[in-house]
Amino acid sequence: MQGRPISHTPYILSTLFTSCYSNMIRFNLPTRNDDDVGTKYLDEFFTPEHKHERAEEHVHYYIGFGIMAAILLSNVRETVSLRKRQESELEVAELKMLRFSLGVTRLDRIRNEYIRGTAHVGHMVDKVRETRLRWFGHVQRRESEYIGRRMLDMELPGRRQRGRPKRKAKEERFCWILLLLITVSLLLWYNHITKTGEVVLGLRGYVKILPGIRSSSHQYLALHCARCAVVSSSGQMLGSKRGREIDSHECVIRMNAAPTHGFEADVGNKTTVRVVAHSSVRRLLHREAFFFNQEASTRYVVWGPERNMRHDGKGRVFNVLVKLTSKYPGAHIYAVSREKMMRCDRVFQNETGKNRMKSGAFLSTGFFTMIFAMDVCDSINVYGMIDGSYCSLTNSSSVPYHYYESNRLDECGMYRVHEHVQRGGHRFFTEKQIYRRWASQGKLKFQYPAW
Repeated sequence: MQGRPISHTPYILSTLFTSCYSNMIRFNLPTRNDDDVGTKYLDEFFTPEHKHERAEEHVHYYIGFGIMAAILLSNVRETVSLRKRQESELEVAELKMLRFSLGVTRLDRIRNEYIRGTAHVGHMVDKVRETRLRWFGHVQRRESEYIGRRMLDMELPGRRQRGRPKRKAKEERFCWILLLLITVSLLLWYNHITKTGEVVLGLRGYVKILPGIRSSSHQYLALHCARCAVVSSSGQMLGSKRGREIDSHECVIRMNAAPTHGFEADVGNKTTVRVVAHSSVRRLLHREAFFFNQEASTRYVVWGPERNMRHDGKGRVFNVLVKLTSKYPGAHIYAVSREKMMRCDRVFQNETGKNRMKSGAFLSTGFFTMIFAMDVCDSINVYGMIDGSYCSLTNSSSVPYHYYESNRLDECGMYRVHEHVQRGGHRFFTEKQIYRRWASQGKLKFQYPAW
């Protein structure tokens, strides 16, 4: 059966893959002279009986490397064989791309199998080997005139060095399969990232500090809560009478060294996690026996810039935390990793469109607390945080910046100072606007004040 004429040479590629080889596919093939157009049958160019020199010239000139490349891309996967060195190089390249797409470096010390499990991909080398085995039951057992077999012995165009034999298609199959697999893998990973957004490091961003070890450990925070209460240190909590409601949550997250004794009716007594700024560690040291001995079950997540949290013995705050774990072996102290800190910066930039470093802003402990709660909790109830427009209201109440400190600047005054300082200030109003957008997703609710 003959098909309809095809007037454009590029259509040959799709015709080859959508039609059976045994069919007589007719197409118009232009010659070197534009006014000379001849009609040829496609099977003429691939049957041994064909001896027409002019037609062979047409094939090599117009089809040439294009058809060979297309057929190889479709069949080379069935004929590829890898040496041990090539398998090793392929696996290394695959893992490099996978780590890059997940935003993970070797400094994270994450096992390769965990990375594969997170990305839901198998071993590329195994797939190639599995397909190679299937080849013996398909391509090689086909008749000798099958185009998939004939293409393996087809000579490649191009110049060669003196004394070297002409290259055959099967000698180039590894390059083709490697290029094909890398391209497909990159497309799949890019599609996965664009659908799911940035891959979250999760609890691996919180590294446990071990006694006497001044380097990053391989132990991470293992915590998951269905319902969490995030308790702000704001003076808004005074007189709230939400203590019992707060303690009813599975996990209660507090900030820095905010006390509960004497304020149980308003802020509750239960503490599961404290998110602590590097500058507030000294406040913990003033009552270290209470925080790390009496409240030994509390987990402390400490964040700070790299100069203070370095693991090479030069991080002052990190060194203090190592000494604390040696003095109180039962204490659960974790440091926010450098990668997690960088991710928080990216979150701020994605939400505001501003680079945190260039704008001179410092992220607040409240911002890191909200990020932590989003990583750990299924649902979050926030207490004591005002929205970004609260201080502009005429009926807004004047409360202390901290509920346990009454002799400092009031909350709105402190927010205004930080919002407009050129360098080193927290952008409280900006952060509250970010929280409002997060609350619209349903996971986050502001219970008191309600907004």
